[in-house]
Amino acid sequence: DDGFFSLKIRRNSECSVKVEVFYEGNATHEGAYARETVHFLRFPVWIRLESDRERVAVGENVSFIGIASDELPLEVIVNSERKLQLAGRNFSFSMNFPSAGKYEIYARFPGDGLRRPAESNRIEISVFEPYWKSLTEINFPFLALLLALLASAFAAGIFGREKKLEGAFEEKKKEETRTELPENSFENLFNSLVEKFGLKRGLTPRELLKKMETQPFYGKLKEVVELHEKFAYAGIKLSSEEEERFFRLISELMLQI
Repeated sequence: DDGFFSLKIRRNSECSVKVEVFYEGNATHEGAYARETVHFLRFPVWIRLESDRERVAVGENVSFIGIASDELPLEVIVNSERKLQLAGRNFSFSMNFPSAGKYEIYARFPGDGLRRPAESNRIEISVFEPYWKSLTEINFPFLALLLALLASAFAAGIFGREKKLEGAFEEKKKEETRTELPENSFENLFNSLVEKFGLKRGLTPRELLKKMETQPFYGKLKEVVELHEKFAYAGIKLSSEEEERFFRLISELMLQI
């Protein structure tokens, strides 16, 4: 009587419903028509995934933990292939990788009648060959030749320093040729360590040293960092003995990593 009316509509699946209302009119009122479309949508859900590390050797386990917005049946996808099926709101799993390379992992909910499909964030894992396996693949004759050449180069350098330079001009020219070489050598070592161990390039030398505490070459690296700080930060020129040891330690470290 007051002109208001209501209508309840319910659906059990995602769809759109068109509602139309007609009034034919009478002697006093004109006819009328109204239309409305109602969209029944499935509930959105979300999934979040984390790993304990993102760089491992072949065969090492990586642990994953995750959380979803609801109790969901989940699939774990590795490089576009389904590898695991899980269920729950809080979930965890671990896996290892049979060969070196990059692997993309994420969790997926395929959707159902009430909830929309969803995918978690994607995690990329870098897998490298173990150190012992890399050693077995070294070309040992080539390595022996390389070590012999390095030893010869060091011996020639030491012998050359023991000889008296002929004239102040030649001595000055040699010093100018070596300008910035220690800094460049340290930068090459720094970049090699960052790439080898998957570290951030924004680390300071001291932060890099802290990361390498468990490595067998830590003692050599500590001495190199201290010599680097002496000439790079304190501005103190290295003695010829310090400079010789600096280059020798860097060469040994480059071979070890």
